[in-house]
Amino acid sequence: MVRLGSSSMNGNGSNNTTINRKIWMLLLAAWLIFLVISQLEFVRFGNKSSPRLMINLHEGDGFFLVAVIVNRVFAADLFNITAFECRQWIEFMGSAGVEHIYWYDTAHGQSESQEENLRPYVESGALTYHRFYSLFPMLESSDCHYEQENSYAHFLANYNQSSVWALEMDVDEYPFSPMDTFPAFLARFVQRRAETSEVSQILLQCMFFVGNPAGDPGNWMIERYQRRKRETEGRIAGSRSRQKPIFRPSLVESATSIDAHMFSMGTGATIVAEEEEMRMNHYWGPRVTNFGPDTPELVEMLVEDSSIQPTASYLKRTRRNIGTQSK
Repeated sequence: MVRLGSSSMNGNGSNNTTINRKIWMLLLAAWLIFLVISQLEFVRFGNKSSPRLMINLHEGDGFFLVAVIVNRVFAADLFNITAFECRQWIEFMGSAGVEHIYWYDTAHGQSESQEENLRPYVESGALTYHRFYSLFPMLESSDCHYEQENSYAHFLANYNQSSVWALEMDVDEYPFSPMDTFPAFLARFVQRRAETSEVSQILLQCMFFVGNPAGDPGNWMIERYQRRKRETEGRIAGSRSRQKPIFRPSLVESATSIDAHMFSMGTGATIVAEEEEMRMNHYWGPRVTNFGPDTPELVEMLVEDSSIQPTASYLKRTRRNIGTQSK
């Protein structure tokens, strides 16, 4: 009888210990979450109806981090970038910690213009819209290089004092950190890497996501392409490695000759970020096979990578209704 009673008491003690352990684990988890959230505050990506979580990185009326993009939506684009993908990119950037976007629309006619599609972002104060061919003449020799160089030159001439840092990427390029998936991850990264005033440009290594899309065609771009090359395009600075820059606009040396992969800085150091900390996901998709089927050779060189999926799921749950795919 004593043994039976003793066994019962030990059982209760064991249960109590298990319960206490679970309580302590929950308290620890809550404390860790508090430590993260305590470093964040609500700021605005646009107006009061569009709050974003972001670190308070600077004081004053200017922005800490903005993005500049040159983009054209056109029917003949086999990759099928539409207003839907444009809105995805904008929402992702806002979540990453970008405070404002400067959008240069290189539409070759009114039917291609994205002004109406982007108007909600303009009206909310999250985006400045420019119709490129309202600023510059369309020449017989006009091409994407002409459009890029003049767009970036216009940005530097007019907005180089509007922010401390600027990100330059295309609509199929996304910054991504394997180490930090919380909101404002990009702004935190810039703050960490630029703690010294010596750094004026940070280059993100390019990781190509290629092959034909998979899953629901209505998914976001970052969900459709989740196979990538095994390694980035490398650390050699500039176009050879397809890197893209985060830079200090006020310190760019010249706007007359611009490389979209690396700006010429008048002062400060240019560094290449470690891919484990921050990289650029470039969703190149079926362009790698000229929109043909995936070849066995291509499949062999790819690895599955769905590490961005939690971010995509979070954005789809929490962001405004951005519609569906349409030109």
